[in-house]
Amino acid sequence: MEEAEIKDIYDELGQRVRNARTRAGVTQGQLAQRIGLTRSSVANLEAGRQKIMLHVLLGIAEALDVGPEDLLPNRRQDKTIDLARLNAEARNLQADDRDFVLSAVRTGVGRRSQ
Repeated sequence: MEEAEIKDIYDELGQRVRNARTRAGVTQGQLAQRIGLTRSSVANLEAGRQKIMLHVLLGIAEALDVGPEDLLPNRRQDKTIDLARLNAEARNLQADDRDFVLSAVRTGVGRRSQ
């Protein structure tokens, strides 16, 4: 994983913690006291400058009454399939290849919607 990508992860984590803390009506000092950190550590975490261990993340989630997954950055790539574009491109393939691609896509789309 690239350094810039790691920075983005901690920046987004910090934003999510700040948003959850603000929604909960909790100050940085109050959150720090609840989880056993200093207020400056919470400020650094929210600014993306401080890395945290898993047990701290779980403590933050509990203190803010949110799920830990709500604080984690969304790292999934958009896997949306533009079926109209795929169908148009498949027209340029030979019949066997086109049938194979379209069959594979249908199978994958079926699995994703279950």
